[in-house]
Amino acid sequence: MAYSIERRLTRFEAALIPFLHASAIVFGLDNWFRWTLDERRSFADPQRVLTRIDRLIWELPAALATAGRCGDGNID
Repeated sequence: MAYSIERRLTRFEAALIPFLHASAIVFGLDNWFRWTLDERRSFADPQRVLTRIDRLIWELPAALATAGRCGDGNID
């Protein structure tokens, strides 16, 4: 991990990494849906936007499972 070059992560900090990744997927989807559906923004490369949304949707089930485990206090 790049962070450990500066300072070794505690066990608790290292255990939070999967939760932070999972939340980034959920919030990323929220942003893209808001930008494209609610705000009706247009982007220079619509295919790239669709590819990004597809990738986030593909990662969503695992992200939700990870977030659920962390939400139960089982982060280690």
